[in-house]
Amino acid sequence: MNYNASNLWDAIRPALGANIIFRDGKALINTGTLFESGNNYIIWVINGVIISENIPDDINIYEIEKVTVLRKTVETEKYGFRGSAGVTEIKLKK
Repeated sequence: MNYNASNLWDAIRPALGANIIFRDGKALINTGTLFESGNNYIIWVINGVIISENIPDDINIYEIEKVTVLRKTVETEKYGFRGSAGVTEIKLKK
């Protein structure tokens, strides 16, 4: 986590890894090809609630306790079809 960042994307970029691409306010895992059908974009989950595919821009990065990136099907299955391209779970401090 980069607490010197000015926005959420830059702050959590180190946790996401090198194969994550930012495009049109959304993030996707670069697999070299887009899915012909289905969800191509990572969904964002904050404190267990699915927010959207758009990177949330209203989170104070100092309130983040933990960021978990889920990529494997076994990890994302609880989010169903929406999580098929990956999930970024953010847990905020209480």
